[in-house]
Amino acid sequence: MTEKTEKKLPTLMELIDKYVPRHTQTAFMQMSFQYEEQIRELLLQLHEMYRRCDEMQKYMHGLQTEYAKATMIRVPYGRITATSEYSPQFMTDNYRVVWQPDPRQMVIAQRREPLNPEEFPHLMQAIIREFEREFTTTVKDQLKAEYHKLYEAAHKRVA
Repeated sequence: MTEKTEKKLPTLMELIDKYVPRHTQTAFMQMSFQYEEQIRELLLQLHEMYRRCDEMQKYMHGLQTEYAKATMIRVPYGRITATSEYSPQFMTDNYRVVWQPDPRQMVIAQRREPLNPEEFPHLMQAIIREFEREFTTTVKDQLKAEYHKLYEAAHKRVA
């Protein structure tokens, strides 16, 4: 190992704190005085495996997201509109929030690339997760904007 990688590696005590359960740390520390180099080497291997596993998960998530964006059916997320009005009869503010599909996108044209969910369950789950993420992000942003408009409209009526 070079000096740069040696400085980046965690110390034996940091590795013990991270990977050894609290109730066995005392016994582990006593053994570490006798077998310090072997224990440090094993814990560094464990640390490297955790790091590589984390990198692999991030890489796989990126691949799944990319695949989902390329193959998922483009479903219109619809539109959220909010209106507010004052009812003089009941002396109340009435608010209405409506979500409706976009009428211009009722038919979706897309290349035919069938995905068999039974044959590729993990890819199907990746596509569903990406759809949920895009849908919730889009709808949540619209909902926040419309909700903000409701408060602005109510504030203007009061002022």
